[in-house]
Amino acid sequence: MFKASPFVVNGVTVSSSKIRRALATGDVGLAGAFLGRDYSFSGEIVHGAGIGRSLGFPTANIELHDRMKMLPADGVYDVLVLYGGKVYKGVMNIGVKPTFGDNLHRCVEVHVIDFSGDMYGSDVVISVQRRLRGEMGFVSIEALCQQIKSDVESVKNGI
Repeated sequence: MFKASPFVVNGVTVSSSKIRRALATGDVGLAGAFLGRDYSFSGEIVHGAGIGRSLGFPTANIELHDRMKMLPADGVYDVLVLYGGKVYKGVMNIGVKPTFGDNLHRCVEVHVIDFSGDMYGSDVVISVQRRLRGEMGFVSIEALCQQIKSDVESVKNGI
């Protein structure tokens, strides 16, 4: 019987539990290193509450194709969005949007940078590049908008 050698990255033997632990803590860089590629998932763009659009940062709300797919920890991420045969930079939020009250429904939404158009009903692939920060509640909508602007600039400039 053929037995494969263990896959080792930086002296660490890779296992599915180590990949899950990395995702659970938001360490998408480590998860990607263990996988040998960027961590990614796919889904369909669905209608949301329109909050992002009202703040000047329209978001694509994503319903995962595989509902059992493990997502990284709640937070804000630098992502690449494959849509319509093109790749766009984006800022993704995973979480419950604590600034807007008692919504305890975990959601995935992406602001696709420099994109305008209707994506509803379309499929996208999200390639997660890095975690920018954890999900936070803000004392005001203005403070939230300032943070989103900062997040977008970080992704645009690769900071």
